[in-house]
Parts: sequence; C-alpha cells; structure tokens
Amino acid sequence: MKLICESCIKNDIIKVQLQKNAVLGTCSYCKEQDVNIIDSQKLIKFSGDRLIKSLYSIDEASNYEAGMFFEGCDDRPFEELSNIIECLEVGDDDFEYELADYVWENSDSKSDLFILDDGLHDNNSYKSKWASFTKSIAHKHRFFNKESKVFLDALFDLIIEDGEIRDSVVT
Repeated sequence: MKLICESCIKNDIIKVQLQKNAVLGTCSYCKEQDVNIIDSQKLIKFSGDRLIKSLYSIDEASNYEAGMFFEGCDDRPFEELSNIIECLEVGDDDFEYELADYVWENSDSKSDLFILDDGLHDNNSYKSKWASFTKSIAHKHRFFNKESKVFLDALFDLIIEDGEIRDSVVT
C-alpha cells in the first residue's frame, strides 16, 4: 500500500479529501515523515471516478469531431490521458501516472485519446441524457422515475458530498 501526503497533492479538492481522512505517517512518494497521509488508492479512486465523468473519449466523438482531429484540426484537441492529467497538475508525477492508469482501466474507452468535456462537443453526454430525461417526464411518467433518478444522481454527483453542496462549487 502506497501512502501520499498533502505536499504531494496540488489539487485543492483532492487535498481536502486527504485532510478529512488523514493519519500521521511517512509518505511513500516524497519520503517525508510525520505528515498527514492517506492510502493513495483512496485518492486515486476519488479523483479518478470524477475525472472519468468529466472526460470525453475520441470513441464517443461524432464522425465530424474524430475526422477533424485525425485531419490535424486544433478545434478538438483530443490528447493522451496522461497529458490531460499532467496539465491539470494533480500532484506527484508517480501519483498522476497511477491516476491515468486507473482512469484508463475504468473508463469504457478503448482509446487513450480524451478531451475534458466542456459541454460544447457534438455528442455532449449530458445533452442527450437531458433530452431523454425531459421526454420521459413530459410523455412517459409525469413524476420522477428510476431513469430520472439515475440521470439526476449522475448530474449532481460532482457537486454534492454527504448530502451537502461542496463549498468549492458555491460562489
């Protein structure tokens, strides 16, 4: 089991997660002693699961988007997963590699080309889910149903923790 400390994590949200569950010990990454640490796999799962929901694979791209990328257009800058994580400056290099491995192994994609999903893509995952949700509410079931619950849970999963809205999303 590898343990990671606060100084090896740069991302504030991941740091808060570490602080909530930290114990004193020696960091496996920087070898610092008597610091707040946590099992790195817990943070990898925490951040990896959120990152998977925020990524858009080239496998999910429309024919137009994939064609634009493969023809050399910079409008759709799909990148290797490790480059995206490196640009996000999550933390220690080894931790970032482990995070990239986790995300790739747990995503549905067979490709290593991704882009952060900002909602502007042709196949915006929430756009089609929203259309299905509104159709379901308007025509199938007048009240929330199982399909609606699954959609809304996924939609709000990133901003709610333990039944409370995360402080990091409140402006």
